[in-house]
Amino acid sequence: MSAIDWIGRSETAHDHLSHNLLKRIAATLGEAVPEQGQDLPPLWQWCFFQDPLPESALGTDGHPARGGFLPPADKRNRMWAGGRIEFLHPLRAGEAATRVSTITQVEEKTGRSGSLLFVTVRHDYS
Repeated sequence: MSAIDWIGRSETAHDHLSHNLLKRIAATLGEAVPEQGQDLPPLWQWCFFQDPLPESALGTDGHPARGGFLPPADKRNRMWAGGRIEFLHPLRAGEAATRVSTITQVEEKTGRSGSLLFVTVRHDYS
């Protein structure tokens, strides 16, 4: 597949913003636990929507093996280069939630370390 073939590809993940998981997140961050129906604090959505994978499905870097949802990137190091966030409506404790991730751009670049692949992914939470 060429880089352009990945654009528009999407995946959907569902999760339940359960009290048990919110207690664990709150303890880790030293914050109060949101009660049923209360808004989740900004960025707590990053603690959800993670599929547990067996070790055999992970790459050597601990991330899911290459070539699933994201382009394989030919053994280049993976890193998060930045992001923009806009909050329209908060997720609420105790409710079901959905994340839709869509690849919006794939761009090859060359840097000091060699070939780079920049993949822009839009995540919509509801």
